[in-house]
Amino acid sequence: MSRPSPTHLRLLILAILLLVAGANSALNLRQFFFSGKPYTGMKVVRDLGGMTVQEVFIRDNLDRPSPAFTAGILPGDRIDTIEDQEGRGGRITGIFDFADRIRMFEPGRTYSIQVFRPTGNGPPQHLFLSITPREKQSIPISFRDLISALGIFVWVPLAMILAGSLVGFLRPGDKNAFLAGILFFAFAAVFNVNLISFPPFWRELLLFYRKIIPGLAPFLFLLFFLRYPFPSPMEKKAPWLKYAAFWILFLPQAYHAAMDIPAYFSFEWELHLIQATAGRAWAGFLNRLYFPAACALYFLGIVSLALNEEKAQTAGDRRRLALIGGGSAGLVSLFILDLLTRLGVQAPTWLKLATSALVGLFPLSFVYAVIKHRVFGIRFMVRRGLQYALISRGFLALEALLIFTALFFLAGPLIAGLFPRAGQSFASVGTAAITLVLVAGLRWINCRVMPVIDRWFFRDAYDARLILTELSHSIRRSPSRPDLLLNTVSDRIQRTLHPRWLTIFLREDDWSDLEPEDGLAEVALPVRRSDGEELYRPFIHRREGGRDPAGIDSTPFRLEAVIPETDGLGLLLDRAAGGEPESAMLTRDSSLLIIPLVTGGDVLGFMVLAEKRSEEPYSREDRELLLTVAEQIAIALDHGRLAAQLTQQEMLQRELEIAQEVQARLFPQKAPELKTLELAGDCIQAREVGGDYYDFIEFGKGWVGLVLADIAGKGISAALLMASLQASLRSQQSVAVENLQKLAMLVNRQFNQTSAANRFATLFFGIYHDDNRLLRYVNCGHQAALILRPDGTTERLPATGTVLGAFQEWEGSVAGVKLKPEDLFLLFSDGITEAVNRKGEEFGESRLIDIARKHRHLPASQILDKVIDRVGEFSGRVQRDDLTLMIARAR
Repeated sequence: MSRPSPTHLRLLILAILLLVAGANSALNLRQFFFSGKPYTGMKVVRDLGGMTVQEVFIRDNLDRPSPAFTAGILPGDRIDTIEDQEGRGGRITGIFDFADRIRMFEPGRTYSIQVFRPTGNGPPQHLFLSITPREKQSIPISFRDLISALGIFVWVPLAMILAGSLVGFLRPGDKNAFLAGILFFAFAAVFNVNLISFPPFWRELLLFYRKIIPGLAPFLFLLFFLRYPFPSPMEKKAPWLKYAAFWILFLPQAYHAAMDIPAYFSFEWELHLIQATAGRAWAGFLNRLYFPAACALYFLGIVSLALNEEKAQTAGDRRRLALIGGGSAGLVSLFILDLLTRLGVQAPTWLKLATSALVGLFPLSFVYAVIKHRVFGIRFMVRRGLQYALISRGFLALEALLIFTALFFLAGPLIAGLFPRAGQSFASVGTAAITLVLVAGLRWINCRVMPVIDRWFFRDAYDARLILTELSHSIRRSPSRPDLLLNTVSDRIQRTLHPRWLTIFLREDDWSDLEPEDGLAEVALPVRRSDGEELYRPFIHRREGGRDPAGIDSTPFRLEAVIPETDGLGLLLDRAAGGEPESAMLTRDSSLLIIPLVTGGDVLGFMVLAEKRSEEPYSREDRELLLTVAEQIAIALDHGRLAAQLTQQEMLQRELEIAQEVQARLFPQKAPELKTLELAGDCIQAREVGGDYYDFIEFGKGWVGLVLADIAGKGISAALLMASLQASLRSQQSVAVENLQKLAMLVNRQFNQTSAANRFATLFFGIYHDDNRLLRYVNCGHQAALILRPDGTTERLPATGTVLGAFQEWEGSVAGVKLKPEDLFLLFSDGITEAVNRKGEEFGESRLIDIARKHRHLPASQILDKVIDRVGEFSGRVQRDDLTLMIARAR
């Protein structure tokens, strides 16, 4: 009979740990939230050699004398025997014995309890008492205690179990992944409720699990970081350290388990052990050793992690280790909580909350690093598994079951209420019919869920706006420097998509004076025609990490044509002298992606991308982004090629066209939908591009940002500064909800550093909360926004701080106002109020207010159209400045 492989043994160990850890968490949850024990009115705790009453409650929640108080039980009584009226039960010989006696309690039945009551210096008094338990009492629990319990008994164990399962089961052949899985299963048992009410078999199994496995967590923590991602300097210099650490931790842990476990089965055994070890120096030493040893091992694990991070050869390894190390630092709170427990100090609720949150960060950061940063190489497997699940019939059946269950308890009662005579059968049939309709669209929904998961979790997130903005800046800075442009684009693509390597080829006859990067001839050959003439030469080459051997095929590329496909990506063909295609370099599923740089049907070059380091295929969104970037590159290269032949006016026009295309994508395509606010906005530029900017930024959960800015100046420079300002706002939006003043300071500092001394911007940035109608805002030197109240009054929201960019530090404050139903909120640039007619008169605020009040009954978008149209009529359709207007109509 063949021996099982190490991988199978690891899978078996992980499966057993998952079963036991899952049962432990489920029973914890059941006992804490769903315990159905009858109410006795007393709290019993384990004491040396027995079970002692710690506390007796005088009255219950209904102000009745508690059963224990009525029976005459007092604190300090040691319970010896519990029997019912039929004589079932008996003497309590161990903790589990006591649990069996409590389990037989039924509300309303009377039970006999024999107790030993201390009498001072004399022998204890032996009493026979009768107790009649009542129904379980609902004990009020505060919100903080509830959150603390959920964190300790639900959040932390569940996060640990999920992390251990994900890492361990997907890579059982990897020793480090297996070790990480065991580590998380060990941490899953750190927080527990009492075993006393667990059912037989499970309580015995979980007793040994709790007394042994969690105690080894510090050793497993140290062992993992001695080995991951490579043997640490500590492991190399002191290989004996892990063995010493194991015995230093195992011996006190085994001593505690040996002294503690017998009491669950026999108090007599416990007393014998205590008497046998009484006065032994080694027993006292072992009793005090565990906690400092655990702290020392945890500290050594952190030190090993720091040394590994310092010795890491790649930025990717350093990122992974920093992320995991940051999460593991939260375990400090666990040791603080343990220390307080050992000192007999009741830990405050805030510390329990912080502990559950910080300890839970460890598995979360680990899982994030596993999937996002490719730890153990299981990122691709997870994605494939989700992709298969979302399109499999089994997953569809599970979704259908969940939908039916939810509808049965929600829609079923509703149908029964609307049609009371129809009966339960009609409600069930109606629920099933609704389920069938929803299930019909599940596959369509799931196919669209996977790209969202790809974007936010299984791929490196990128912002197309930032990429295109950076590209526009590169074009502006170096219109005649294709080398700088190609460097910027290739670096950006490499950081965004992480291909193993990236090479850009350009047509030889157009860029013969452009020097390729040094050493490029060793990794990429020119593309030649069959007669030997060079058509395309490599100019840029980038590699991920710098360690993999780079190189395209050693056979020279031969290119005769680029034939576009229907999806616009193009198919690169190698044609032999006979003219027939011999090999297709790009197919839809190929790991080699070739993107042509085409403008006006003219092929200027192409980009070659190897497969991603994560081994994931390029998604449609990847290809669409690359195609857009390639189009921008092609336009920029074409512009540089023709720069010597075109006049300055033509060059500027091309730049404006590119900038206009980029800028058009920066404005919101539609307004967010809110319960209490209807939004509309528009920007009509006086030139091809302008410096006005408005935006709606959705922060989720009813929070929406209202932004309107005006850059000093006009034209392409103002437009580029506008794009930079928008990118800066978007990059700092995480602090907007919590601290608007900090947001303004950060954006001002960045704008000041990246713009000329004579450049500044005015900005109105407001955060509106849909639930309480509160608008908090900063007005950085912008025109006062207007609120038109239904009673005819007008409220102005003047500047609360200085303009952006003019000073190194922004000074100002945050203000707030509530938008009541039927209020009209107007936010505009000076192009609206300073529009002039033939007489030189300005349009002014008064005309704006009159038009808005006149049409306030209309939807916000129509009010906006009325104002823009009236401004155009007033100025004779002569526009001297950008017109930007935002209208919010409160419901």
